[in-house]
Amino acid sequence: MKTKITVSLFLIILLNSCLIKRMSYHNLNVKYKEDVFDAVIVPGFPYFKNGNNDVLKMRILWAKALYDMGKTKHIIFTGSAVSTEYKEALVMKKIATEIGVPDSVIFIELKAEHSTENIYYSMKICEDNNFTKVALATDVVQTFMLKSYTNNYFPYIAKLPIHYEKINMQKDLSYIDVSDCKVVDFVALKNRKSSEEIAYSSKGNNIDTSGYYLLNSRFVSPK
Repeated sequence: MKTKITVSLFLIILLNSCLIKRMSYHNLNVKYKEDVFDAVIVPGFPYFKNGNNDVLKMRILWAKALYDMGKTKHIIFTGSAVSTEYKEALVMKKIATEIGVPDSVIFIELKAEHSTENIYYSMKICEDNNFTKVALATDVVQTFMLKSYTNNYFPYIAKLPIHYEKINMQKDLSYIDVSDCKVVDFVALKNRKSSEEIAYSSKGNNIDTSGYYLLNSRFVSPK
């Protein structure tokens, strides 16, 4: 299990570096230079006790950077307990508030077990709170992987992939206690569903798509 996790993290870091130019995160952030968003959606990532949490860390630091720069009024952290016993959105909120993000600007979404669901359930939060200008704020790899889904179903979501020069990955966050973010009697997704069911759900097939365009009608297209 430890080997698989290490390999996965290595691939994510490698892909981030390989896709930076392709995704042109700098250009995307320049494109939306004048925009201020009602909310940014920040998908979760498994939290590993005594493990490597760099992916989770970079997403949290980027969310804070966007808030500090005045690019967003609110942050939506999204993610259930999927691969580990920690509720991803709760962990992200706990760490974010510890490093200075006001609790009052953070929303959490705890249903999503896949990236597509991260988007859908977060957009429901935006609808409930009358947020009309929304962006996806995550690493380059996940931005790339969600590009087709967001373009097809939520074309009004702007994309703000991490500008790595704006975050300090040397910052130590390991001291923050997230033990209260655990799920009691946790069972990992892979032990609850078959690989076929997981693959099916990961494409957003368990979501009622009839509500997509109704949602879209309320949101503002980025410039």
